[in-house]
Amino acid sequence: MLHWLEAKERALNATVFSVAGVLTAYAASLAILEAGHFETGHVVVTAVWSLAGLVAVGVALQRRSELTLGVAFAWLAVTVAKVVAFDTITLSHTRHGISLAVVGAAVLLAGLARELTARASLTGEGAGAIMLSLPLLLAGALVLIPDDVAGVDGNGLMLVAVGALYTALAAATFVRRDLGTLLWAIGLTVTGYGEAVLLTGVWLVLAYTASAAAFAAVAAASKERRLQVASLVYLVVGAALALGVEAPPSQLLVAHAHPGHGLASLLLLIGAVAVFAWSLAWSGRYRLQAAWVAGALAVYAASLGILEAAERLSPAGVHTDFQRGQTAVSALWATLALVLFYAGLKRRRGLLRGGGFILFGVSLGKIFLFDLPSLSSAQRALSFLAVGAVLLLGGFFYQHLSAQYDERIA
Repeated sequence: MLHWLEAKERALNATVFSVAGVLTAYAASLAILEAGHFETGHVVVTAVWSLAGLVAVGVALQRRSELTLGVAFAWLAVTVAKVVAFDTITLSHTRHGISLAVVGAAVLLAGLARELTARASLTGEGAGAIMLSLPLLLAGALVLIPDDVAGVDGNGLMLVAVGALYTALAAATFVRRDLGTLLWAIGLTVTGYGEAVLLTGVWLVLAYTASAAAFAAVAAASKERRLQVASLVYLVVGAALALGVEAPPSQLLVAHAHPGHGLASLLLLIGAVAVFAWSLAWSGRYRLQAAWVAGALAVYAASLGILEAAERLSPAGVHTDFQRGQTAVSALWATLALVLFYAGLKRRRGLLRGGGFILFGVSLGKIFLFDLPSLSSAQRALSFLAVGAVLLLGGFFYQHLSAQYDERIA
């Protein structure tokens, strides 16, 4: 028996000390409840239990005791269970909100302490504590803050504030790459949702595109490619909002009084894509693809700008102004195709020539599939004349420059 006790001494010590700790906490909790109001006392009990668990985590990390660390995180798990199963059901609105916020902060600090002292990139208990802290803090903040704060949505403010907290922690722990990635992934997700609650329209597009550009710039400066993933996510969401809500393709195909309503959103998106392309210095292929996307968006924005100008400058009706604008759009597309084609021939760049050919094809498709059945006879004739003239110039440049190239080779 003595040999068995000696072999199991460490486990037995941990068990005995844990039982003693639980009994001590129980006695202290009863004393706290005896001393004051029942609901307020339970908030204090939650705070004491959370502090005890946090102190135990600190002691375990200082002594490098995995067993003590496991017991400490288990105690924090018990505290979380107490708050979720008892406080949120029994206590009043404000008091259980405080309990949620207190235990959420303790779990977050415990997870950070574990990760900052761990040799591995991420540990199960540390990462789990950090992720568990998010719903606890959010629930506590949303309970405590009113729905309306000085005319602003209180829920949106709290989401942005909590997201900013995790993002700031990510910046503070940037040297721990995996920990920083976990924190900014959580922070940016919550912040983005909070921005969607607070903002609408072009202001929301501004928030998303500015965030995308900022993360792309930081990624280029710090050589951290993971931040470019965050930038790309913000870009995709901003593009979906700009192209799906603010400036949908229907603005280009159906007559509207203000087809350029979403131009500001498109310009913000183009600027963000340009910054993202600049940040892709490590990959010429991806940078070129992003640049072409920015160029396509610029052509789309210019087309909407032409339609908006036609509506504002022409005294005719909406339908007539729309048809006149479509003729100018066809001429613009064909002219851009000619410029790309000429530049590709002059500089011997196959990609530019290919882009010019594609845009020529798109221009022809537009006048046959849209202008021909939709525009009046006069506007239709102008569209065909404009595109035909540009195609004629394209053929001339192709023959002339190709002949010059053949003479230089000969």
